[in-house]
Amino acid sequence: MIENLKYATISDIYVRDLTYYNPANHSELIKFCKENNITYLPGIDRKSCYRFINDDFSKSKLSGDLLCEPTDLLFSKSTLNKFKTGNHDDVLFVMEGKIIKGVVHVTDYNKSFVSFETYKLIYFFEKALRKYLIDKGESNNSLLNWMKNKVEAGDIHFKNRYKQCVPEGEELLIEQKRRMNFNPFQTFFLNDLLHFVKNKNYLPPRFNQSSIDSINYVRNWVAHNKDLTHIGEEQTFPIYQIKELENFVKNINEFLDIFELLEITMEFDK
Repeated sequence: MIENLKYATISDIYVRDLTYYNPANHSELIKFCKENNITYLPGIDRKSCYRFINDDFSKSKLSGDLLCEPTDLLFSKSTLNKFKTGNHDDVLFVMEGKIIKGVVHVTDYNKSFVSFETYKLIYFFEKALRKYLIDKGESNNSLLNWMKNKVEAGDIHFKNRYKQCVPEGEELLIEQKRRMNFNPFQTFFLNDLLHFVKNKNYLPPRFNQSSIDSINYVRNWVAHNKDLTHIGEEQTFPIYQIKELENFVKNINEFLDIFELLEITMEFDK
């Protein structure tokens, strides 16, 4: 279930349609590099690169800080560090053997592959979580009773949530009960289910408040679909800001770990 993201690689997002350095297109390539804030272009032999500096191009060495491989994991710290240790305003050359297969830029993390696969996982995770609670013998009423106990214990957050789940007014209450009759837990927020599972100790201690925060982060990111990298508001170096990408990598890895933990626990409990 989680493999598409857990083992996603640079090959899932890199650009294969390359713009090569060609002296015959000198003026067009200067314009291209300026418009895209690019310093390096691949040579047409796919084994060399050319650096754009002072409005001219010169042949340059393919140094290690310019390179990555198509098999580099997309959400590993080592891959992210390749963008950070070099100039992540620029592209990295994707090398296989001694051949340039393509280029990748931090903005390629904004491609639909990442958002689509994350959306699917959030959907299947919540579905699995509901099934797990059903298998544990829980119901809408048991979750509501738990919420009520949290309210009585002085929990402000669940005081507000309980009012939403059990609204005042006969007509609103009837409608809410009608909605709850369809499928267990589908009228509750993912955050409600996560706290319920944690409070019941249904998952190992590895699942904690930090895990809940990470899962909620990923879920909210999917809901709002914000770019993971963007141009900063001020003309500062680096031009492309990757703080959100770093945050996403940390949280998506935590989410993937917990999803795997849930799958293992469900299998063990059969």
